[in-house]
Amino acid sequence: MKNKTTIADVAKHAGVSKTAVSFYLNQKGGHISKETKDKIANAILELHYISPGEKSQPISEIATDMQPVGIILRSLTNKFSSQFLEGVHNILQDNYLCVAIESNYDYQREKNCFEIMSSATSPFAGYIIQPSEDFERMWKSAKNKRNVVMIDNTFKSSMGCWVTCDFYGAVHDTLNLMIERGYEQYIIVSAAPENISSRADRIRGLTDNLDHLEKPYITIISKNTVSTGEIGAKLNKFIKYKIPTCIFVCNDWLLPAVFTSLIPYKKLIPQQLGLIGLDNEEWSELTTPSISSLWQPAYEEGQIAATILLDQIKKNNQVIPNRILKFSFHERESTLRKNYMI
Repeated sequence: MKNKTTIADVAKHAGVSKTAVSFYLNQKGGHISKETKDKIANAILELHYISPGEKSQPISEIATDMQPVGIILRSLTNKFSSQFLEGVHNILQDNYLCVAIESNYDYQREKNCFEIMSSATSPFAGYIIQPSEDFERMWKSAKNKRNVVMIDNTFKSSMGCWVTCDFYGAVHDTLNLMIERGYEQYIIVSAAPENISSRADRIRGLTDNLDHLEKPYITIISKNTVSTGEIGAKLNKFIKYKIPTCIFVCNDWLLPAVFTSLIPYKKLIPQQLGLIGLDNEEWSELTTPSISSLWQPAYEEGQIAATILLDQIKKNNQVIPNRILKFSFHERESTLRKNYMI
């Protein structure tokens, strides 16, 4: 029989330390570089290794009474994924083995991950996938349909089973509140939408309504790896001290860099500068000033995705196959602007 693949094998194949692999598998990837993450992810795919722990085996050799369920997420190292997987596990833990792999926002890797799972000796009962638009199009055209639930994808199509959050509506409602607060111009900071519909919806929810209301705004598109200095230099060009300005940060991992870059302007928050982030709930409460944030119900989304998939697997047809969940807005000191006269 083929030897079991261990963390040491993955580390050697990737050319990194076992500690780095452990950080990656235990969702502490913030401690390691993107280059190292990519090396580890490629090694995991090439060796067919599943996490967690030294007792993990190649997918083709899973020895368990529980049937596996494949989960492909864009990242396994952010807070959303951690909470989402907890929700999935809460529903499936007693009867199914959840195998989660990171696609790193790459269509080819999504496809490779799915092919690896599909070729496993132990047949997968179903899949939960956070797809790129390319993968979703490929799936819709595929002849061999399997039990699958898509998450965080566009909900403009009625095809298939999916659960997502109303990104567009969330920023729409929050923007209306900020206008009531008296902010007159807006800065949108976001990662490039590329082929990720949820990112595009966040930006579009803001720009559509700001255009309609004839409110001035600018959009700063940031690369995936950005320093505080870089983001600060971009913001400095647009911050007008006499015009109340609200900054929307559309990605959780961008918020720390934006907040740090605003430290020289701390005394202007919230009267002249407002700041809103996405998720980062625990961190946002501890900053000074605390940061208002839109919160995505990741745990609930995981539970619902797993419930829909379970209904598919058992062919009960008793669960509504599509769900749109609402964000909640937690307002804190960074936008609690008092009546202010220039």
